[in-house]
Amino acid sequence: MIKFKLNLPTFLKKKSTLIFNIDPKWKYIYDRYPIQPAAKYKHEYIKHPPPARCPGFQDLYKHGYVVPMWFDLQIAFGPAKNWEDQEVTLNSNVIKEFCSWHYPEVAGVRPHMPDNFFHSILKLHCPWQCKTQKEYAIIQTPLWFQYDKEYEVIPGALNTNYHHDLIFPLFLKRTKPLDEFSYITLKAGDPLMCIIPVERKEQTVELRLGDPAMQASKEYYDQAVALRKDSHMMYREFDEHE
Repeated sequence: MIKFKLNLPTFLKKKSTLIFNIDPKWKYIYDRYPIQPAAKYKHEYIKHPPPARCPGFQDLYKHGYVVPMWFDLQIAFGPAKNWEDQEVTLNSNVIKEFCSWHYPEVAGVRPHMPDNFFHSILKLHCPWQCKTQKEYAIIQTPLWFQYDKEYEVIPGALNTNYHHDLIFPLFLKRTKPLDEFSYITLKAGDPLMCIIPVERKEQTVELRLGDPAMQASKEYYDQAVALRKDSHMMYREFDEHE
């Protein structure tokens, strides 16, 4: 099958929902650590049965785009007697370009977060920019199932139709007692966080009690679940015939 690319006039071209841009001086990042669909970063847990047969897990990864870490970074926490006296050292060749801090008075970590959270928030200034149409915004969120990480990307929403710069704030977690050294390592190429485009329009919500159509649909679906062993395939069939 041969595919033809048509040079359509600008007014006939479909506008992209998302545009990611990077300064040409970071071409190595563009070539080696591009933003990718979330489906390319499925966690090992959901690659194997029985989770691999769950449509909810598989469909989750159809939404969003993963930003990989674009440089090597080691974070070293020194020993301290008191939580507020902790000191940290960032080890990287490009700290000035990509790192800054929300210090304790702005971070407000205590008393709301666990005791092993560092008192300041590390901000990673992403070299990528993101642009959406006015009808869309993006949600920045941690990547799913990454429970073993010593950091947590702080979620938030951004109106990227006019504000294109991406900054990822991180909660940092100590893995050792306060009086010992503790380290966090982020490697270039590792999945860092996820960007999900969402419509900005307000949704209309209605609460119902005993909706007959919805209850009838549930009863019909429950019959199928009871009669068949391949519920993951049956789920897809309902979606296709809806």
